[in-house]
Amino acid sequence: RSDSVIDTTPGYTFPVGIPRFAKFDHAIAGLKSGAFLYTAMGDSISTNFNLCGAPETFWYSKRIRERLACTNPAATVTLDQAGAISTHTDDLLVDDGDPNNVFRVVGLSPAPKLITISMIGNDLKDLTPTGAPTQAQTNRAVDEILDSRQNLQEAISTLTSRIPGTDIALNSLYDNLADMCYTADSTSFHRQWLPIVNRILRDLAWGQVRRASINEVAAEFSHEDQNVQCTGFDQMICHFLGFDEIPPTNDGY
Repeated sequence: RSDSVIDTTPGYTFPVGIPRFAKFDHAIAGLKSGAFLYTAMGDSISTNFNLCGAPETFWYSKRIRERLACTNPAATVTLDQAGAISTHTDDLLVDDGDPNNVFRVVGLSPAPKLITISMIGNDLKDLTPTGAPTQAQTNRAVDEILDSRQNLQEAISTLTSRIPGTDIALNSLYDNLADMCYTADSTSFHRQWLPIVNRILRDLAWGQVRRASINEVAAEFSHEDQNVQCTGFDQMICHFLGFDEIPPTNDGY
């Protein structure tokens, strides 16, 4: 598969990206039943955090809730705000009273009909090398990628098996360092490894006994390939006094 567009065509005209289609296996039936619980799990991206004036927490999840409610105005659609800032994939597997873990979610009654997960960025945040990475730096980052993959597999398979009537959607991982890639380059490590990470995430979603969906966030945000060519929206990352230049701007969300 390819996330690029035909040469000489814009492909992306804000705020509309490339159309992608997916389907719900269970959510429609949940909406028809009149009671629908939507659980948003993950890190700061799931909570809609940024330092550039984010309008409210879980802003885009609330918009998803509203769109779901529009399909059946008579239904009660509730958002379970489970995500937490600065969490890692292993936090999903620790039942420590935090709402952002699979044990709490599988115990919800009624069970959620839709679960979205935005996770893995914090696992790699402080490990991705800049410049020309050494073999030791690469090995350390790849070890963390594999560990994160195992954690997400455990989390998604648990949700899939324990909540048979839910749809699960996993966000792909965008390259925050490609935010200005039409005028400045990302790093060689990001160009080489983020496509591999996203292939891992897609395989995780599609390899379950009941296939999960992928929200192609990485394809919509600016992406710089191995040929140093850019696609997608640029200037969508929050740059605030040099702090944590990872979360999207309000337009990015």
